[in-house]
Amino acid sequence: MISKQEYLKKLEKDYPDNFHLYKKQVDSIEDEIFDYYSVGLFGERLKEERKDQNLTYAALAKELNIDRSHIYYLEARNHKVDKANKDRKYVRISAYRYYLFIVSVVLDISPLYMIGLTDDRSYMGEHI
Repeated sequence: MISKQEYLKKLEKDYPDNFHLYKKQVDSIEDEIFDYYSVGLFGERLKEERKDQNLTYAALAKELNIDRSHIYYLEARNHKVDKANKDRKYVRISAYRYYLFIVSVVLDISPLYMIGLTDDRSYMGEHI
């Protein structure tokens, strides 16, 4: 695996349109949006998209430059976001923003759809 910085540069090169559009969308999402419901919905929709695109855990993990156990963990829906970033059993918001971003770029799907802020998979606007 390559570093996050190298991977983000690779994504920007490989998916220039998606990269900039989805970065703008993810950046527009307030921290308060990342709650148990949206994180759980992200897991459900990630699983749906992975299956719709006929990707195994291993194939998607390779595309996302993460371990396949991360895919399983994100899909599992048995975790919460830690708003204070202190408790290890919770996922940090910064980590979720990163996963939401890379999944959106690689699968070409709106991050706002992935966390339930729209039901339009290809939504191009910002979160208001």
